[in-house]
Amino acid sequence: MKIIDQTKEYPGQKYIKFVNSLVGYVPESDLTNIGTINIYDKCPKHYPVIAQGAYWPPDNKGKGAVDIYLDQCFGHMLTFNDKSKINSKIADSLFVFLFGKKHLAHTLFHEIGHLVYEQKGQKVIKKESEKFAEEYALNLYYKAYPSQRNWYSFTNMIYKNNLF
Repeated sequence: MKIIDQTKEYPGQKYIKFVNSLVGYVPESDLTNIGTINIYDKCPKHYPVIAQGAYWPPDNKGKGAVDIYLDQCFGHMLTFNDKSKINSKIADSLFVFLFGKKHLAHTLFHEIGHLVYEQKGQKVIKKESEKFAEEYALNLYYKAYPSQRNWYSFTNMIYKNNLF
């Protein structure tokens, strides 16, 4: 499996190393049908919905892919101030460090969950696939961040209500 960092707008974040560390929490058997994990700055404009990530079912070689879109994972959480100002850069870096990367982790686990759901040979029903992917993601998220189990509802409320 390859992890490809295609980012230009989020320099210095070392996403390949971070995503690789997260993949260590995924059972090896669940990674067999993933060929690549791509990390992009933005969700493609031609994509039918604004998404934090996407999964692509296995191709004729039996390998699927996971895409992560950083603008949707945490870009919208960042300050909308002048990016050339040092205080905006510091605030953005701090927020990505404290919240953004954990949100990226959840998104990655969720998209892998979709591929695992399909790997099990079940008929793909969107509602069931989403439920399975979310449960799968939370299970791995709590393994990666065990102390977050108690704080997840609180931080999720902050994120969903844009309290920052």
